[in-house]
Amino acid sequence: MKTIKAAKFPDRPLLEGAVTATVHGTQGQSFQFETEFIHGNYGHHNDLIYVNTYGKNNAGHLLFFIPVSFTIGDKELGGTDIVVADTRLGRWFPQRGKLFLESVVHSDYRGRFEMYRDATDEEDVDYITEGRFLFKFASA
Repeated sequence: MKTIKAAKFPDRPLLEGAVTATVHGTQGQSFQFETEFIHGNYGHHNDLIYVNTYGKNNAGHLLFFIPVSFTIGDKELGGTDIVVADTRLGRWFPQRGKLFLESVVHSDYRGRFEMYRDATDEEDVDYITEGRFLFKFASA
């Protein structure tokens, strides 16, 4: 059984946020992901920023599990569950990709991301590019 430890930071709800990205599929299908509905909190279990964003036009959703300990800069996404895609193309974890945090103020997280379903450089894989996010949380 997995034990969930208490957060060091009190849960703070997400007040507003947005995610945009371009999603590409193996069969040449491609679509824009834009937030229709979003929810989450800062300090979710295990000191994570948790955000679940649902896309317009049945695009699916993207889940973010960003450690609050992350600082500004590049973070490797390959082999992690920091960002999880559950789109029209199915649910998948990135085998390669990057998350770049531009701001990590406790009430304002923003950055960019790109992620690839396959670890190879082949073009015939599902991938997400031009990802951008902005999350604003209640103050502590």
